[in-house]
Amino acid sequence: MPTSLEFSHDFPFSAARYVDIFFDTSFIEHLGENQENLDEYKIELLERTENRSLRTIKVAPRIDLPRSIKIILRGRRISWLETTSHVKDSHTLQWSILTNVLTEKIEIGGTYVLEDLGPDRCRRTVLGRIAVRSYALGSKVEEHIARQIETSFAVGRPRMIAYAAIER
Repeated sequence: MPTSLEFSHDFPFSAARYVDIFFDTSFIEHLGENQENLDEYKIELLERTENRSLRTIKVAPRIDLPRSIKIILRGRRISWLETTSHVKDSHTLQWSILTNVLTEKIEIGGTYVLEDLGPDRCRRTVLGRIAVRSYALGSKVEEHIARQIETSFAVGRPRMIAYAAIER
């Protein structure tokens, strides 16, 4: 049975500002700088049109994986493409992660819901679903991925806030 994600973080700027920052090249590069737990964090695609924004980031973490995941990977290093899209004037962003290993067995994705809480505040709620089709180990791997995703968002939040303060 897939694992569901739901968590929220508040930001000291509007939802529209959140989207502008999220799809900003300098911010994306800023996120990848000085992170000891990353071997790679690279923009693969960044498109902004009048009605839509799309970004794909290649992420290669430097992490010690639990034994159960190492067994499944059989020594291969894990990386993924994280794709997020936004349609203008919507309050949602769609996201998905495509891993470089076991792509046919791992599905990760969901929605960010942005809610304005006033003129200079918003809340991002991350809703997601993680499904790993692997006999006996699927739920353990899903739980590990869920914790990593939630940690990643928690770490990124203050970096986004600091970036926004500099870029005003």
